[in-house]
Amino acid sequence: MPNKLRHDYKPQPQAKDLKSSSRSSVTQFFNKVANFWSAQTHAVRGILGLSLLSIICIFAWPEKNEALDVPLSLVSNGQEVNLELDLPTRSESEDTPEALQVTQNYSATETDLLIKVKSGDTLGELFTKNNLSYSDMLSIIENEEAKKYLTRMKPGEQIAVNTSDDKGHIQTLNYEIDVENTLVIERYAENKFSTEIKTTPLDVRTAYAHGVIKDSLFLAGKDAGLSDSLVMNLAGIFQWDIDFVSNIRKNDSFTVIYEQLWRDGEYLKNGKILGAEFINDGDVFHAIRFVDENDDGNYYSPDGKSMKKAFLRAPIAFSPRVTSSFNPKRFHPVLKTTRPHRGVDYGGPMNTPILAAGDGKVIFRGRKGSYGNTVILQHGGNITTLYAHLNKFNGKVKSGSRVKQGQTIGYLGRTGRVTGKHLHYEYRLNGVHRNPRTVKLPNAKPLPQKYKTDFEKIMKPLLAQLDVIKRANVINAENVSSTSSNSASAQ
Repeated sequence: MPNKLRHDYKPQPQAKDLKSSSRSSVTQFFNKVANFWSAQTHAVRGILGLSLLSIICIFAWPEKNEALDVPLSLVSNGQEVNLELDLPTRSESEDTPEALQVTQNYSATETDLLIKVKSGDTLGELFTKNNLSYSDMLSIIENEEAKKYLTRMKPGEQIAVNTSDDKGHIQTLNYEIDVENTLVIERYAENKFSTEIKTTPLDVRTAYAHGVIKDSLFLAGKDAGLSDSLVMNLAGIFQWDIDFVSNIRKNDSFTVIYEQLWRDGEYLKNGKILGAEFINDGDVFHAIRFVDENDDGNYYSPDGKSMKKAFLRAPIAFSPRVTSSFNPKRFHPVLKTTRPHRGVDYGGPMNTPILAAGDGKVIFRGRKGSYGNTVILQHGGNITTLYAHLNKFNGKVKSGSRVKQGQTIGYLGRTGRVTGKHLHYEYRLNGVHRNPRTVKLPNAKPLPQKYKTDFEKIMKPLLAQLDVIKRANVINAENVSSTSSNSASAQ
């Protein structure tokens, strides 16, 4: 009996037929992809290509975190060179690669914080703004020496602080008093600090300079390699003998031997002037520095007379400008009448420091009619000096207080009956006005006799060195001048 076929029966394909069918399906798929690809624009093709490449890279990247040996081919001198780079693996337990990790590990000598003092800052404000322990600050300034320096810091100065924890407790605090001395504060117990001033030895070297004035002392000093402060010091030494306001002449010259301060092979600043010569309008002046047994240094002429006189010629910071001289018959610019001008007027920038002309006592400080803000000093029994038209007074100088020569007593201004800002300065001897620029000034005390031998041992070599330096520079200047003349003649 013939077999009957079921209507739902489908013959099973043979293996060969399956392969043919699969190949046909793949071919149809790729044909569709090719047709789709050719129908796209270049921009779309680029995007699709990058996306496909990214997918391949993601799935092809090794699953395990193992070192990758990546061969690189470079061309050197026409030959291929293969390099293999062993790239570091990424740690599963850390998010940051090992090469990028930074560990902060402070030692007791490192500085956590460098604080710069600004105008108006107090020590308490500096601690508060920088999250430092206020109780530590109070403990530190219980020491008088620490209090002396840390409560008188000036703008621009710095303190270096090392903290012991995140609460701002002080471990060490350093403050540079000057280039040679540093205040060092260290914790040794709870709220207990030691204080010490450590001194760093400086290398003191000797330098020299020679200059000839063509336009001004400052320009001549600059040409000679001197700083402005050193030029100021030079003028300060000779200010009692030379009127730097009006008596400087073209071709005046100076020769200076001075100190330079070095530390660890680094130049820090200039030191003291050891010896100097100044030739003013043909007159030769010498000054030699001598330090006595009390470490008190002063300048003396070769014969032992003090370069310092009992009074300054001009009681104003160098270099003052004379705007009106001593004149018994001056025409007054405000009153428009002829009246005696019994002093000297010095012009300058507002608030230029005004200096005490000599040691004395303040017998008047306040407003004085047409003089405006005025200070009067009594020097000994028979000399007084007056300083008028001040903008303001030095708050530390009160009526009845004593002042030293060169101490600031006020600041230049334009108070009272004036046409412009200036200082009016008067010098009175036994109540009589004298010309401050020409009056013979009393001498200061000379070098004590007991130091004469020691002074000569210093003075004679310095004078010889000054002479050699001056002569060498004169000869050099003459040679340069001669060479220039010969060159001009040859042309």
